[in-house]
Amino acid sequence: MDATAVALELLDALERDDLPRLRSGLQRVREARVALRRDGLELVESAVRLDRAEALRELLCLGAGGQIYELFGIHSRALLTGLAEACLARGQMRCLVELLMLGEVLPSLGHDVALVDRVAAAVVAEMQLEDERVVSVVAACGTNRGAFLVQALRCGRLPLLRRLAATCTSAQEYGASVLGEVPLVAAAEAGFTAALGALVAAGAKPNVAWRRHGYPLHFALRCARLQPAERAELVHELLRLGAVPELRDADGLDAFALAAQRHDNDAGRVLREHGRDYGPRQSREARARGVRDVCLIYDKADGLIYRIGQPDTPFLSGGDYDGPCPCSVEQFRADYEQVRKRRPEYPLDWFEPFLARLERGQEFAYDEFHHQSPHIRFVRFDTSSNWSQMVD
Repeated sequence: MDATAVALELLDALERDDLPRLRSGLQRVREARVALRRDGLELVESAVRLDRAEALRELLCLGAGGQIYELFGIHSRALLTGLAEACLARGQMRCLVELLMLGEVLPSLGHDVALVDRVAAAVVAEMQLEDERVVSVVAACGTNRGAFLVQALRCGRLPLLRRLAATCTSAQEYGASVLGEVPLVAAAEAGFTAALGALVAAGAKPNVAWRRHGYPLHFALRCARLQPAERAELVHELLRLGAVPELRDADGLDAFALAAQRHDNDAGRVLREHGRDYGPRQSREARARGVRDVCLIYDKADGLIYRIGQPDTPFLSGGDYDGPCPCSVEQFRADYEQVRKRRPEYPLDWFEPFLARLERGQEFAYDEFHHQSPHIRFVRFDTSSNWSQMVD
């Protein structure tokens, strides 16, 4: 089979928008294992120029499965990347998505958060692509995969959400888009109770705020699309999964105060009955006394803060210059050792046995902790400290 002759036949079918004839010709190419090379790339260019997404999909299937260079030639990647960027500039989202699913183009997609947001909205909400194809597009993205998760939540696509949860819920951002919400916030705002368990099972944390606007519980209490009984069920599920109701939003309201402000008696009852049972013993007992944060040391240069009332993100490190920022127990340990060496005038050794227990996941009594910490400053649920404002 002559590659040029078959390419001309395929081009004619493409220009006439004769999809059955194009598919028939491509099937013969597969059976004869013909490498179209430059002719194939010109066909792809024509499909993009004519904005024929279905035809483009059929052509790109020839290059799927690791055969792109064999069938389209060694310069395929650069050309296909250029075509994808042209699709983006012209608003040809369907053609762009077909190119993305090939998995060989737009390496910059791994770093362009706004572009990933646009692609996620297109494939999940606007184009309503089937789950398998959405997953293929997600695989082409190196970051901001949570944008797809948020779109699936907003569209109520629970099967897709379950498929995306493990991929899109990261330890650092918990699936959050830099330009959007954390998934649990989006689920609470949408009143999507059935999605909460799948998200938490995949690693989402129930006590991570969205840009200081509030925690998932705050958005659940503000969910106007649910009836009071349904909203109370949403609140109860978040509590069951570990939401801490004492955490405050940017207006200084915890979940108890917000429920009272909104005269939500059903949700308020659920909060009173089930709202103080989450977290290790020291967290529960500290919250019961109104204590959230324990400031070990804080100045412009150094900061070590134990968020005793916040079991999901219990450590902050860094002073005014570089923080304070949430950190893992491993990073906190390293910073703690450095500060002890650098600032011997501060009594920090008393915290060592408690830090060791936290590293091992062991609980302890709040009273025991309080008895051993006479020189530190406790910060209650207020808005008086700048570093609390920065991280909540």
